[in-house]
Amino acid sequence: MWDSNAPLQLLKSMPKKLGKEHLEKIQMVIDADKYKNSLISGFDLCGMYAPFCRDCKKTSIYPCALAYVNMKKNEGMDVEIDAKPLLKQEEVRAERAESVKSEVVEETAAAVVEEGAEPVEIAPPEEEIRKEEHVEKRKIRIAVARKKLF
Repeated sequence: MWDSNAPLQLLKSMPKKLGKEHLEKIQMVIDADKYKNSLISGFDLCGMYAPFCRDCKKTSIYPCALAYVNMKKNEGMDVEIDAKPLLKQEEVRAERAESVKSEVVEETAAAVVEEGAEPVEIAPPEEEIRKEEHVEKRKIRIAVARKKLF
């Protein structure tokens, strides 16, 4: 069902340490074949397309490529992923926002300690307050359309 030759040939032509761009190419090759087989089958084959699908972590940017490379490593192929864990963009943004927020809190706490003043609780940024207000004001409107019989 799946074309095991195309990703293997591509992987053999790559260096021993795979970067983000190499994983992207492997992902594209696997996705193209998976899409073709999904069209033939009539349903999405994600999660059951190939033997490496059982080890797939869908939280990464290139889930098929990572699962495939890890499968090949377990089979004894000398290949290594030279990248941080590749996460989805939302997770990367959340991590960055959390690190920036913790840096601001640490800097503020250090400034308070230096001045000798009592610690003060820091209010959330205005953006977060606006978001919370916006969420509270949301309303859902549901309409039902009916066909006239006459």
